[in-house]
Amino acid sequence: MWTAIDWLRGRFTATPAPNSPAPARTLTALPDGTRVEFDHGSFDAWCVYVTRPGQPRHAPRDTDYFTTLRDLHAQFPRLQEDFIAVFSRTTAQIDPALVKTIGELASCYPPAVRIEVHLLLATLYAAMIAEENREYAPLGKRIKRLGVHQILVDGWAVAAAAHFSRGKPWRELDALCRARGF
Repeated sequence: MWTAIDWLRGRFTATPAPNSPAPARTLTALPDGTRVEFDHGSFDAWCVYVTRPGQPRHAPRDTDYFTTLRDLHAQFPRLQEDFIAVFSRTTAQIDPALVKTIGELASCYPPAVRIEVHLLLATLYAAMIAEENREYAPLGKRIKRLGVHQILVDGWAVAAAAHFSRGKPWRELDALCRARGF
């Protein structure tokens, strides 16, 4: 990733850094036209953005998708199993087969929530890919799984789970993940 200082000093190249997606790379487009994308954020090229038709693009926060997860899980407990299925197949690389599987999982939900489930699972998938590609993030995707576990299994408030890991040593978080089997 380049900075304004790099550009001013003539070190800017249009070539993305290794292991970085091209700007505004679409992970998936949902049937309603909503897109989940990667683009440059404040510190890397793996910021997740959601663009709904007719609305400005935004970067969802953990509290946004954790709230949706909690609310949908109250109606559809199998959502946790579907998340774990996506989690278990997530790597640092985008897997088109897994993107397709997410759509297939979402199609098993009632029509009234199908798009919302699809968007939720796709956003969580993108967030886990981003964590796998983040420098100095030894927990990778497991940090998202910890938050999901804290909300759905341990009954934590969304904000508490979303902010729990901030400032904590990674070894402490790693031990918590391992104790929970992931």
